[in-house]
Amino acid sequence: AKLLDSGEAKASDGSVDAINELREKLWRIGGIHHGYSYYAEALEYYDRALELWEENFGEKNDEVAIMTFAIGTVHKVLSDWEKATLHFRRSLRIKRELWGEEHPS
Repeated sequence: AKLLDSGEAKASDGSVDAINELREKLWRIGGIHHGYSYYAEALEYYDRALELWEENFGEKNDEVAIMTFAIGTVHKVLSDWEKATLHFRRSLRIKRELWGEEHPS
């Protein structure tokens, strides 16, 4: 079942709660695929969840940093070192912008 191509991939009323609920659903479906080693499918759902969040709330927040790091771990498992590194560095950059250089994250 592909949520990515259907109307379900858009928050129905555009409210913060609806957007967060949809992002959470997409993220959880991605996590299920990830858990079963269906990495390509996991990335589809993870990427859509991240895209939805960024479209509505921007890049500079903790959720984006967390999601970006998780996406990097999937690329790492797939031995796509370049994409993994890009995602890990992006996550770190966002965390540093939010919390500063000295934060232990």
